[in-house]
Amino acid sequence: MPAPSCAAGRPSRRGLALGFGLLSGGLLFLNTATRPRATLPELAGPRRYWEELAIAASQFMHHDSPPGLPELSIASGEGTELRHTLRRYLEREAQARQLRPWEFWRTLALKPAHRRPERLIPRDYDDKGRPALVTFAFRALGGVAPYFPVWLGALATLPVLIWAALELVAAGRPIAAGLFTLGVACSAHVVDLLALPYSAAGFYHVGLVALVPLATYALLGHGRSRSGLALRLLLAGTLFALCVVTRGSAMALLPGYLLAVLLATRRVLAAPSLRQWVLPALAAASLFLAPYVLLRQPGHHAVWGDLWQGLGDFDSSKGHTWSDPALRTLLRKHGMRLHRNVGVEFESDESERIARGVVLEHAREGPLWLASILAKRTLATLTQWKLWPQGQERTYRATTRANEGTIDRYYGLAATADVLGMGPWRWELPMPLWLAPSAALLLTGLAALAGPRLRAWRPRLGPPLGALACVAFGALALPVAFTTGSLEMQGFVVVYLFGLALVAENRPPATDAS
Repeated sequence: MPAPSCAAGRPSRRGLALGFGLLSGGLLFLNTATRPRATLPELAGPRRYWEELAIAASQFMHHDSPPGLPELSIASGEGTELRHTLRRYLEREAQARQLRPWEFWRTLALKPAHRRPERLIPRDYDDKGRPALVTFAFRALGGVAPYFPVWLGALATLPVLIWAALELVAAGRPIAAGLFTLGVACSAHVVDLLALPYSAAGFYHVGLVALVPLATYALLGHGRSRSGLALRLLLAGTLFALCVVTRGSAMALLPGYLLAVLLATRRVLAAPSLRQWVLPALAAASLFLAPYVLLRQPGHHAVWGDLWQGLGDFDSSKGHTWSDPALRTLLRKHGMRLHRNVGVEFESDESERIARGVVLEHAREGPLWLASILAKRTLATLTQWKLWPQGQERTYRATTRANEGTIDRYYGLAATADVLGMGPWRWELPMPLWLAPSAALLLTGLAALAGPRLRAWRPRLGPPLGALACVAFGALALPVAFTTGSLEMQGFVVVYLFGLALVAENRPPATDAS
């Protein structure tokens, strides 16, 4: 019987990949629908969720208004009052109409009293992507859907999972495709972060997961079509841009993305010399960054205040503390006028200037002090050491030093990275089990480089290790540069899931017994 042609095999491979993507997406939606604390009254606490919902509702109601409409900051007294009024109204209407948390498409009609003469806008130092995306969805649905913002992250992840499955199957790794996509969908940490009303931190995880198919194509792919390369760069660049404008911390993934872009360009073009590769690589990087240049917003989340606070995760000598009140005390000390009960409104050009000056001064004074913090952050991120305790009331090590501030609070906002879930059931697995596959792949790769007896393994170990390194390189940047106390730090679990998938389908070649 003649062997089946490549053309005949492609539809089956694509069908398998699409099946994995849709299955994992369905599981992600199931886990999102059954997570705890999901009703509107239970979402009453997070300020940012209701601010963004109020902004999107205001933008939706003014979609037919003429240009030049007056604008009103959500941080103003009138904006705050409208936010509270809208929250109470939507809670009552959702209960009266029996809206369920998983019915993200159902809308409620607003009253004329909810339409102010001004259009609500975000704070100067808030990320503007999520309210913009929610506004677009309200217009598409024809009304205000109070549960839609909770589902935005899961909906954005579905095409990413399909793309990851397509690239892994195309690279001849169908088992890895199933393990990775289903692993992401069953990660209780990822599920909780994607739906987290506290902030849009889940979009950092969307960007991290989207790095996996690009790295797979760059190191494990076989196609050499230039149009295929360009299409993937535009797709990755668009996803990256959407994640950055929605959650500014996703910008920290850029090193991993650029590494994957450069390696993909080199593989596809097969440039014989470095000189012949430089210009195409620059063109590829420009194509990848083009969507961000087009979509970027004028404002962004405050950076230097977070950098100052983040230095408190491993420092007790220079006064850094992961705490907004501590940062406000520093700002007052340097002459900034702040009200006693001020909230996030302290974030401004002046606060950024003061925090930047202090951080740079301390870095110049103590380069070894800074290097030691960066080294400790790297080790803490790679090992996830705070998640090693088992069988205790807390599933993570509690802070023991005052300079760690409110870091533990961020570990309690979502399931920790060592938890798997299926529907209402969740299981905590020992953290060493999560690390073991990636560590085994790394150690075997190093042994193959050092030992002549394992030389035959190098072609099978090099590309998977390179793909894993791209994702790890991107995932390390934020916790190492900012802090190990952020919500994004536990996103390193995506690296471990990718490592598990690669190890499960990376058998070493047969060697001569002699």
